[in-house]
Amino acid sequence: MEPPEDLLDKAEKLAREQGRLENQETDGERLLAGEDPNSPYPDDAEHWSGVYAELVGFKNDLLERLSQDRKLLSEAATAELERDENLLRVELERLKLRLSFWETRREELSAE
Repeated sequence: MEPPEDLLDKAEKLAREQGRLENQETDGERLLAGEDPNSPYPDDAEHWSGVYAELVGFKNDLLERLSQDRKLLSEAATAELERDENLLRVELERLKLRLSFWETRREELSAE
């Protein structure tokens, strides 16, 4: 069972959107150093599932803290943080899709 193609398409779309928001070019998928989506090894899928789970948790924590702490800031500072928050939300969605990809890939490779 192949990971759903729509996960990869959505992740690539979000990567482009994040790049646009950051005003920079992207490589499409924005893979992490050493990440190979075509790896045939279950240990790789397990590793990358863990990495993306860490990143998703970290970004969630950042967004939660941003939401709480913004109440303490001036209007001007809050307006600036909106851009950061938007970037974080797009990035979080991309990371969640990569996590879903690797979880699906792990299940696929474990079944073989």
